[in-house]
Amino acid sequence: MAPVVAQPLPQHLFLNDPESQSAYQTCQWLEGISWQTYVSDVYKVFSEALMVKTPAEVAARTLGYALVYSPTVEGWSCVAREINSCDGDPETLAGLAHLYIFGLIRVFRNPKGPTPLVSVDQSPRLSFEIDTDLHYETPLPPGKTPQALKEKIMHRDRRRCVFTAKGDRPSLLQNTDIIRPEVNFRIWTTVGYDYAII
Repeated sequence: MAPVVAQPLPQHLFLNDPESQSAYQTCQWLEGISWQTYVSDVYKVFSEALMVKTPAEVAARTLGYALVYSPTVEGWSCVAREINSCDGDPETLAGLAHLYIFGLIRVFRNPKGPTPLVSVDQSPRLSFEIDTDLHYETPLPPGKTPQALKEKIMHRDRRRCVFTAKGDRPSLLQNTDIIRPEVNFRIWTTVGYDYAII
């Protein structure tokens, strides 16, 4: 996986709303400034703690790209309103970006990359739609035997192994009420796997 290269905010972004345009210009301004010109000696300790976690460029790009890539008009106007409410104060903008980074972005970050899509072959469970169509009964009431629980679980899993999705032929043949015509299952033979349609 190639490393992610930081990219500056686009120079020309055509936003219809003047509030959003003002917020985007604030993000561009924040991207271009240097922290040292705004940090006095009195606030240096507090500012350095925030600067270590959220530099000006990161704060500006986080807020700017949040504005650019908002999926809805409501999200777009909300981000613009929050940026404009900071009144151009670099520390407040950095705090807002810090909130977005650690409150939203990092929560959903996966260190191993994007989650792969699960195919039908990899998932032994039924899809949600099929599962809701079967209208499984509520859990067993107290006092039932373990055998009744096992039977209920086997019925729920359609008499298949939850890990391999292999069917148990005697159980499937015995309980024909749960078999659909298109169900395939594997039968181990001395030659290898044979596929049979019941």
